Amino acid sequence: MLEAPFPEQPTSPTSSYLICTGQRSGTWLLSGLLESSGAAGHPHEYFEVGTEEPNRRRWCADSLEEYVACVLAVGTTGNGVFGASVMWPNFADLLDRIRGAGESDVTALERVFPQLHFVFLWREDVVAQAVSWSKAAQTGYYHHWDSPVGQAGFDPEQIEALVAEASANVAAWRRWFAENGVGPLTIRFEDLVEQKRETALLVVSHIGVELPEGVEIEELTAKASDESNAGWAERYRALGHRSER
Repeated sequence: MLEAPFPEQPTSPTSSYLICTGQRSGTWLLSGLLESSGAAGHPHEYFEVGTEEPNRRRWCADSLEEYVACVLAVGTTGNGVFGASVMWPNFADLLDRIRGAGESDVTALERVFPQLHFVFLWREDVVAQAVSWSKAAQTGYYHHWDSPVGQAGFDPEQIEALVAEASANVAAWRRWFAENGVGPLTIRFEDLVEQKRETALLVVSHIGVELPEGVEIEELTAKASDESNAGWAERYRALGHRSER
């Protein structure tokens, strides 16, 4: 698992970025590529419930303010760059928790995350996304370091629901960007998979980071899907579900 240890001498961030994304959209792939540079923060899912709760216990963070301070310390590389990734439902929840009275979303975020940049990572093939999500939800095998708890079974109704949820999340992100006048760097999952290093360098450039000479960008994660994913997607499409009409 990609895990940033709590630094002995924390660095206060001078710039930051959020990877705004959804389930099974290549978040850990992109995060690992950026992590490997050593100069683009440690962009983990700090505000996901399953991550935040154990982190709070590990760091003895009793309040949101204490937790955010720990996140900023852990997620920042020595050059002052902080990174995090966040799914739509968790983002909406975070906004509700940090927004002050009469404060806009962007103002609240920039108060917490200095010199904030946005990266929007989305997946065009929503059926493939939903298939991957369905299998992970059934087995608990979300990342290559997870241990599967059982076999996944083709469930078209679950896939149908996840297609709808994934589509709704992308629409929510696009709506939030438009309503708040935010122009993120937009990355399509399919392009990330084909051009990993080039995509990571696009992000590095977008957040204004100059990598030290000789830095290598490399994958820190392994592909979690297998050949059955394409078969499930084909079976689902053959059924002619509402989401594909």
